[in-house]
Amino acid sequence: MEKLFRLVDVSLVTTVVSGLLYVLGYNYFLYYYAYFGINLLVRDPDIAYVFTKGFDFSGYLLVIIFCAVVVFMSVDHLFRFTQNKFHSLPPQQGKSVALVLSLCAFMFAFTSLLDYVQYLAEKSAIKLAIAKQSGQAAVILQDGNKLPGSYSFFFLNKNHVVLFNTSGSAGKKPKLTIIPSGNVKYLEIN
Repeated sequence: MEKLFRLVDVSLVTTVVSGLLYVLGYNYFLYYYAYFGINLLVRDPDIAYVFTKGFDFSGYLLVIIFCAVVVFMSVDHLFRFTQNKFHSLPPQQGKSVALVLSLCAFMFAFTSLLDYVQYLAEKSAIKLAIAKQSGQAAVILQDGNKLPGSYSFFFLNKNHVVLFNTSGSAGKKPKLTIIPSGNVKYLEIN
């Protein structure tokens, strides 16, 4: 029975940690594509790809979890020490206060990490937007006509072809053209 409880604890911890890693990766892609004005439903990244990006921030997450555990143990030890000296505080009150304070510390640190993830995503998006200003893509539509204008390839999935409109100035936020992939006959990327 004791082994079962240890297994449940381990599975609970791994579920929570993998959920947090997924949230980190999801937030990265959310802000990355939001910079370009694209909803994640259009991009639809694979779950494995989201987890991979979340693992990039796993070191920060482990430090945050470690700090939350240290806060819990420190506050719990402080309450036990105070209870042994003064005998006025109930022992369970110390555990609940330690749990609340460690949860607050975790939430503060995790929120700060999410802000950092947003900063990195937007920084990466800006770098990509600047790099894509020089590329060229030729798009031939199903009717045989070339798509008018100057474009650079961004991404292709089963439903959409997304292109940068490079005819604007290089310093501005890029404008995107989203074409249903069924309307594209030929796409040439340089």
